[in-house]
Amino acid sequence: MIERDLRGISVYDRTRQNHVRLKNRVILGFDSDSLDFVTTTDSLVIHEDNERFVRSDQNEVGYRLRPNPDNDQFLEIYRREGYGVDDDPFEGGNFLYLHDRVKGLDIQCFRKDGPDEQPVDEWGAQEHSEDIGLPARIEITLTLELAPRLVNEQMLVAPVDRRTVIYKRVIRFPEPLRPDEDKIPV
Repeated sequence: MIERDLRGISVYDRTRQNHVRLKNRVILGFDSDSLDFVTTTDSLVIHEDNERFVRSDQNEVGYRLRPNPDNDQFLEIYRREGYGVDDDPFEGGNFLYLHDRVKGLDIQCFRKDGPDEQPVDEWGAQEHSEDIGLPARIEITLTLELAPRLVNEQMLVAPVDRRTVIYKRVIRFPEPLRPDEDKIPV
């Protein structure tokens, strides 16, 4: 879902400061980065407008983690969706619960694309930072546990290596999507 939303990213008619925001966070010792942007993916939440139920073609989207209230060994992941696009695309909206057994979400942004490039911890989070707009690439690593934990007696027969799944995605943004501020189509 994160990959689908990022592949539909929309940067038009917005300053580079409002393209992508990545915050480097750690909760309970787990990587729990947050990511915000505007996407052309249809909204998942139905919005009521003049007694009609509608969906938006452009939405403010974000991904957040929080501690799992039932188990302190995991985090929960939520997708934030704001109907349409307003002046502050990184705030507000509704939160949709996605999964409750998350072991980490690590997101890295890169200024340039290449094997020797170093990641940037935060992107678009600082007011006057040079790291704004779209990065050259984003690498996402999401670690989930699919099955409940087993008691020690069951560990010997359980397929332990199949419980934890790591999703890793690399999304590259082409140069035409990363123009200078004065060349952004309005």
